[in-house]
Amino acid sequence: MAMLTEADAKTKWCPMTRCGDEAGCNRNGKDFAADPVCIASDCMAWRWFGFVIDDAWTEAVKAVAIGIGDKSPSRHKAADHVNKNRDAYGLSTEKLGFCGAFGQPK
Repeated sequence: MAMLTEADAKTKWCPMTRCGDEAGCNRNGKDFAADPVCIASDCMAWRWFGFVIDDAWTEAVKAVAIGIGDKSPSRHKAADHVNKNRDAYGLSTEKLGFCGAFGQPK
C-alpha cells in the first residue's frame, strides 16, 4: 500500500470493485463494462494524507522559517505558511492519499 495522487490511485486495481449485484466480478474472468479500479475519494475507504513533501518543500520551509524567525524544531509556522501558499513557491498542490480499507501505509 502506498501514498498516491488521486489520479494515480484511479489506475490501480481494487479488490472491492462490484459490478451491479455481482460481488467479485472483477476477478471471475467475465467481460464487464466497468473497470475494476480504485475510485479514490469517491470511496468511503479513501483517506487523505497531505501534500507531497520533497526537497523543494523542505528548502521553502527553511527559507520561510529564517524569514519569519520560526526557530521551533518542527518549524510548524513556516510549514503552515508554505502549505497555504504552495503556488507561490512553485510546489505541487496535488494531495496524496491512500486506501484505508486494509490499514495504513508503512
